[in-house]
Amino acid sequence: MKLTKHQKQIVGAIIKGTVYDIPSYLKEFQKWHLRKYDLSRPISKFTEEEGGKRYKLIIDEDKAYIKGTVTMNMGITSINLDNKLLKNSEDIPDDAWEYCKAELIHNIKPIEVKYNGKTFSFDFVEAGVHVADNFNDIVEFMSLWAYLRQESLILEVPRDVVADDLGVLFELRKVASEPETLVTVHANEIPDSLVEPVTQIGNASGEFYSSPPTFLLTSYMDEEWELNSEHQKNCEEYIGRKILSTEKLRVFAQQLYTTAGEWQFRIPLIISIIALIISILPIAQSMFPSKEKENLTRISQQVEEIETLVESNQTVIDNLDVIKNTLHDAAVSLDEISLKQQSQEIADLTMQIKQLNEWLNEHYDINQSKK
Repeated sequence: MKLTKHQKQIVGAIIKGTVYDIPSYLKEFQKWHLRKYDLSRPISKFTEEEGGKRYKLIIDEDKAYIKGTVTMNMGITSINLDNKLLKNSEDIPDDAWEYCKAELIHNIKPIEVKYNGKTFSFDFVEAGVHVADNFNDIVEFMSLWAYLRQESLILEVPRDVVADDLGVLFELRKVASEPETLVTVHANEIPDSLVEPVTQIGNASGEFYSSPPTFLLTSYMDEEWELNSEHQKNCEEYIGRKILSTEKLRVFAQQLYTTAGEWQFRIPLIISIIALIISILPIAQSMFPSKEKENLTRISQQVEEIETLVESNQTVIDNLDVIKNTLHDAAVSLDEISLKQQSQEIADLTMQIKQLNEWLNEHYDINQSKK
């Protein structure tokens, strides 16, 4: 399997111990962010719809209600209960009520998810939840995880499931916004069996309220966070599991991210690249004055030294700085050659030197982490 540059970075992070499961991978490479509800939108909708509406609120029940008793038939016997009825609108004096505005009730509660006998709570209002930016990032990490496991390059151990294991799988989905419709209850429609005080509800100018009318914030929301059950099933194999790095994984990284069998074919490839450098030098020597020829002779000798070092993997690792400096000098000289002659061979050679330098930089990072 040929690893991408990002996958090589993940391997390096596993070796350093900063990546060991899905949440740690998303955190290390900043592929998750703390998510919360944007409450400004539903609040704005409520404010826009209510605008300057005002409602008549009863403040003196003695002047607004007719008190009495209601007889309740209990079958065998009957009981009398205290009751009060709102007077007709024209009979309620002005000092028995005042204007008020509707209230918006914040009724968004944390989402609770049960998993393997445990209950996890996710608060998208106050604390927030770390959610993956894109599920494809998780898929890429799981595919690398599966490959490393198949090649026995890592050790897997169980661990306790934590909230982040499920939190990263939440996603924001659109829902239909359905503002509440208030129901108007008139005094002359009160059933005889009603024993609780009547709460007048409505928005007509002639209606009265025993308490300020309320609306639920959720009725103005057009999106909500929910756990993607399909993503959860796809990740089931990796939830509650932890990666432990092994020495075999370090050797894998040192060998250009190839297995032991693949490494046997990689060394001849590197040597062939070096051979290409050597093969082009005689052509370049015939094109320049003696000073350039001396410079190319020096490059040729240095390239021969690199060829010798590449034959021993550990020697390459131990002489990274020397090799990097040599390749840098070769690249500078090739730039000088390209000023006087353009050829595909020079372009290819320049690209190959660039790729070798990238590989050496990765090995340098790994060695620094080991120290």
